[in-house]
Amino acid sequence: MPTGLWTKVVTVAAGAAAAAYVDKNLYLSHDIMTYWQHAISLLQAKYLIARNTRVADLWEELVDAMPSKVLVMFEGKKYTAVQLETEANRIAHWAMSVGLTPGSIVALLMENRPEFLTTWIGLSKVGVVAALINTHVAEEGLLHCINVSDASVVIFGAECTEQMHRVLDRLPPRISGLYVYNDVHTVAVKDHCFNIKYCRDANGHLIQCAVGTVGELLLPVRSYSPMHKFQGYFKDDAASATKLLANAFQKGDLYFRTGDLFRMDNHRRFYFVDRVGDTFRWNGENVATCEVAEALSGFPGISDICVYGVALPGRDGRAGMAAMVFESLDMDAFAKFCLSKLPSYAVPRFLRQVPAMHVTGTMKHEKAKLRAQGVQLSGGDRVFYLDRSNPSQPTYSALTDANVHSIVTASRL
Repeated sequence: MPTGLWTKVVTVAAGAAAAAYVDKNLYLSHDIMTYWQHAISLLQAKYLIARNTRVADLWEELVDAMPSKVLVMFEGKKYTAVQLETEANRIAHWAMSVGLTPGSIVALLMENRPEFLTTWIGLSKVGVVAALINTHVAEEGLLHCINVSDASVVIFGAECTEQMHRVLDRLPPRISGLYVYNDVHTVAVKDHCFNIKYCRDANGHLIQCAVGTVGELLLPVRSYSPMHKFQGYFKDDAASATKLLANAFQKGDLYFRTGDLFRMDNHRRFYFVDRVGDTFRWNGENVATCEVAEALSGFPGISDICVYGVALPGRDGRAGMAAMVFESLDMDAFAKFCLSKLPSYAVPRFLRQVPAMHVTGTMKHEKAKLRAQGVQLSGGDRVFYLDRSNPSQPTYSALTDANVHSIVTASRL
């Protein structure tokens, strides 16, 4: 082969290798594909809005195009488009039979299953609005969701019967029917956590967080884009206004405050850290969990962390505790690190080593369960306490059945 041709082959191969390396580290091909998909979705959304297309219209087009296509597989059973359509039509006829009319609002409380889909579509067929209720809420939270939805009817799955039973006597008078279904450019800005003030530059604009820094996730609001439109909270303009930041990065822009704290790594991957304003009180001081988590995450070897306060017998407030995912940790060095990075009152008094961090259906840390556990030695987790018996060499020592009582009641905590 001629020398010149070899040179071209080697050059092309080297270029391909370099491109592959860059793509592997920066995920460029993934980002390009994602932006392309978003662009297509945006165009489709604008087209459908212009036609005043409803969910039910799209569904019926799908059924007509592929009636025998299996669309849902659930617990070993397959559901074709026409089977789901038959059930949705049954729901639509039922809705009309009980007096529901276009514009009526129905609160739907049901776990993830085919009936959720067919109920939602069936209601849409007759113009009824389904207010989808989070199945994880209970009692006061459930009542609040039903109240603000303005629903006149509640449909709930049999699996949610106990939740509904607890609030039956407190439902608003407008609820006329209860039916059980048993068959039948994103950026983060640094946040101070305590008073929710933002860091701004000399022009009064927000400053984007550096890599590895914790900040609040903001989403752009654009009235002309269906994918970036914020319609606000139902019948609560005051609450809607608190979620918006105007002139954030330049004059005239508008951003939605998610209330979620994230940090970004070198590959532009985002990690949920905490909620804004999540605090507890200890020894007369307010402790912001986000600040503690941000400080502790700088210690090597910790892959995930969740900070919260736990109640102790005979003590006011809550002691700081951190659930952490790690294989091994130098407890002497970690204690020294914590005391150097945090005010003394904010240093976690307890640590819980967990194999993995449990999250909710919306990928938030399950703090409620961790708080309920407190400092209990259960479930195979290892628990440690801040040991300052040697003032010159504080450390985190193991909490055991033998010392747990004396430690949790110790005044030196």
